[in-house]
Amino acid sequence: MPDTDQETTWPRGDLIRLRPPRVEDQPGLDILQNPDARSSWNNIGGRRRTIAEKLAAGGVIGEAGGQFVVLPLDGDRVLGEVVWKPVQYGSGTRSRAWNIGRELLPEMRGRGVGTEVMRLTVGWLFRHTDTNRVESTPEPANVVAIRSVVKVGFVHEGVLRGALYRDNGWHDLALHTITRDQWDAGADG
Repeated sequence: MPDTDQETTWPRGDLIRLRPPRVEDQPGLDILQNPDARSSWNNIGGRRRTIAEKLAAGGVIGEAGGQFVVLPLDGDRVLGEVVWKPVQYGSGTRSRAWNIGRELLPEMRGRGVGTEVMRLTVGWLFRHTDTNRVESTPEPANVVAIRSVVKVGFVHEGVLRGALYRDNGWHDLALHTITRDQWDAGADG
């Protein structure tokens, strides 16, 4: 994976740019955890490690997953984040998929930013890791997130019944995936 200090290696789109978070991004990331900013879909509870804690433990991008902050093309105001974590289907890294999800400030939603975040992240993961599969698992009722991943080229594979516990109850997740072959064939557009 690229050196985290190489700004030129990080994804840049028409609307936003992505890069690993820095300690000074923590206040912007904290805003995303505020119930007024956080979408109800991502209200899964628990304390998240700070960027300083992640950096002290080895970094924000690696074999255990990663995180980008979403920024405007010019400036450093945190508009959101995208995270990915490994999903293991067999032994070794060749059988690892990445599961990705994002959170945006309320004023960034519904403007194509989330779709661009997903497109840029998927492209980056296929360029910089050997994964063959990227997954997204929004709740079935989260039609905005589903529409977004479908625009990127993800295919609905099924429902993970009762997979997520949040808000004092179990919720289903809609499994959407894209493979390297799909991506290479132009599914990102």
